[in-house]
Amino acid sequence: MTNINTQNIGKGELKGMIRRLADNFHSYDKLPGMKFYGNHNPSKVPSDIRVYYVYTPTYLACATMMLAVCRYPEWLNIKKIEETLHDGLTACTGREFFGSGYDSTECFLEAMDIFAQGQVSNFISMFPEFNPVFSAAINKAVNYLETNICSGNIKDDWSGESYADAGKTILARLKSVKPNETLLFVYGSLMNGQSAHELIKDGIYRGKYTLKDYAMFDLGAYPGIKERSGETVVGEVYVIDKNLIPELDRYEGEGSLFVRKQLEVVSDKEKITANAYIYLGSVDHKPIKNEMWGVDDNDTIWYACYGSNLSEERFACYIEGGTCDINGKSYIGCKDKTHWGRPEYAVVQGKMYFGNSSPSWNHKGAAFFDPNAEGRTYMKIYPIKRSQLMDIRDQEGSSENWYGRILCLGIRNDRPVYTLTSKTRRPVNLPDEKYLTLIAAQLRRSFALDDDEVISYIMGLISA
Repeated sequence: MTNINTQNIGKGELKGMIRRLADNFHSYDKLPGMKFYGNHNPSKVPSDIRVYYVYTPTYLACATMMLAVCRYPEWLNIKKIEETLHDGLTACTGREFFGSGYDSTECFLEAMDIFAQGQVSNFISMFPEFNPVFSAAINKAVNYLETNICSGNIKDDWSGESYADAGKTILARLKSVKPNETLLFVYGSLMNGQSAHELIKDGIYRGKYTLKDYAMFDLGAYPGIKERSGETVVGEVYVIDKNLIPELDRYEGEGSLFVRKQLEVVSDKEKITANAYIYLGSVDHKPIKNEMWGVDDNDTIWYACYGSNLSEERFACYIEGGTCDINGKSYIGCKDKTHWGRPEYAVVQGKMYFGNSSPSWNHKGAAFFDPNAEGRTYMKIYPIKRSQLMDIRDQEGSSENWYGRILCLGIRNDRPVYTLTSKTRRPVNLPDEKYLTLIAAQLRRSFALDDDEVISYIMGLISA
């Protein structure tokens, strides 16, 4: 859905995907008028796991189809798509979007998040009579989200923590922006916890987003952003009352110090247009390297790896220190040696290649990432502290010709995703056999690629 929301998938490819989804729904005699996604008969799956094996896949498939139909409304005239989506949405209402047992509320929030990505409010607005049963269930769910979860009445059974903040963020995306509201992208003093946040304290937090091809500059007490190809600014988006705009214009010095523009910003959920204040003055500073204002060293961020650090055993050397068994090199580790959290996996647009002459790998090429090259790169994404990212960069080599560039790849679960690469493309140099063997092994283990897929991927890198 992210690729559809951010328009990274073409019409033909999307139509093929939706047709395949429509063909893979299943009906069951005991559940007439309902279609489920996947190969599990809901009447035969134990109730405590039914939400994961039956309902969540159905939510995802239906949300994807709704999103596609919002983009291309004429597709709802295709009988197979119309029938499957109608019965699939009816099936979605079977549990009223709740889970089973202690994680019931978390499953509900996950379902609401999925439908927010599927632009359910927009879909119901465009096709109000398409499935009244589903529309009524969604309206009831949104009301529950707003009155019970967002108010803080529902708490985690184990930790006692409120679900209110998570609920408000999802609610902000579930609801359509009202005529008297607008979206605001902030990146400096207006952000949560910063000096001027009080001005938008009544706004509804929608999440972290990135602004591409802009760079942030340190102006002293506050930052400013200006257009810079290849750079990225990370900020927050709020739903605010339009009546706040004149006050914000005065605060920002709109027209003299800053100019307000409507710009596209992107999260891992969607691409939207929001107001943003752009600095009008000249700058002779370098862009802020961490691409975010007012950061804390203990903030958790995502670090995306694509070379030898696909191996957790090798990555541990950068965090904990010690000698790497693979290449025999010793590492000092990070000052904060806290172990990373559970890694995730992604395929990122852009291409890995091998360059420079690395003493760590028999003076052969090391892996670099070119975000502008055509292709896709397999990456393992570690949740680590921001301070650890800086220490890893120092160990990797912080010069512009090595890994001095901290590149923001986007947002994942409301945290920025960073990788390390060189500022400019490096001279190509083929890698050492041990290096390639290590990467190949991790592609099999982490991404479940077969031998042919691994060979095809690596040959594509070597020929880059």
